Amino acid sequence: MKKRNRLTYRKAGHVSRKLAPTEKDLAEQEEFHEELQEKVVLSQTPLRNIINQDQTCMRMVSPYGLTLDKIGTKEVLTVQPGGEKNTFTVSLAIRADGSKLPAVIIFKATNKKTGVLSESIMGKLKIPNNCIVWSSLSGWWNERLDHAWIDTTFDGDGEPTVLIRDQYPVHKMESSAEMLQERNVHQIFVPAGMTGKLQPLDVGVNRPFKVFWTDAYQKWRKRLGPEDVTKSGYLRNPSRQELIDMVSECWQKVTSDCIKNSFVRAEIVSDENGAP
Repeated sequence: MKKRNRLTYRKAGHVSRKLAPTEKDLAEQEEFHEELQEKVVLSQTPLRNIINQDQTCMRMVSPYGLTLDKIGTKEVLTVQPGGEKNTFTVSLAIRADGSKLPAVIIFKATNKKTGVLSESIMGKLKIPNNCIVWSSLSGWWNERLDHAWIDTTFDGDGEPTVLIRDQYPVHKMESSAEMLQERNVHQIFVPAGMTGKLQPLDVGVNRPFKVFWTDAYQKWRKRLGPEDVTKSGYLRNPSRQELIDMVSECWQKVTSDCIKNSFVRAEIVSDENGAP
């Protein structure tokens, strides 16, 4: 039956929450495209000034889903470090011309009073040029970090810029909106539930980035030896420095063509050369 109907088993790449878009969804999509038309096409915004930014959750332990073993084996055992649920955040930002902004790595703060990593820890870290390391109590993006990113990314008297982001509440805070307005940045929000189709990072960048992450983790795992076993007999987790180096390596592997294609597939620009 499968062969006759040209069917095959496929792994789900995107999980939708709705059977079909509602009238409200369609109206919001139309409004989104109209705003893009005004701010990108009619305003002739340079590709370098069209930016998409979003945060993604990263697992410190990222084993492959499959492994090799003999046929008939009833139980397959693998040895991985503990802390399968331990996570940190990476904020990625890309431009429609195919370039990348530094990846922002957010670790959980060690100092609950200040909400940041201690100076002694930060002083020991070697941070590559394509990364920034910040921290928060939750290990997630918050208002303070949003303000810091805006201040770091945009000049006070910069050219008109379009920033595309999702509906995450921190992105929509009035304080952030005021900072962006002061820097001549127009923010456009992707309609809720449509980031998988209309946000370039979700459309074509996050998945390869996380595939690179799993590969980088596996290479790190294979390098572990007896000296990496804790007194309790467990494998140690990656250090902050190792996590930074792996993120830097993965972000470096994301190509310009991949980024340009993601803007095309998300219908932000109409072709790979950037023509609106």
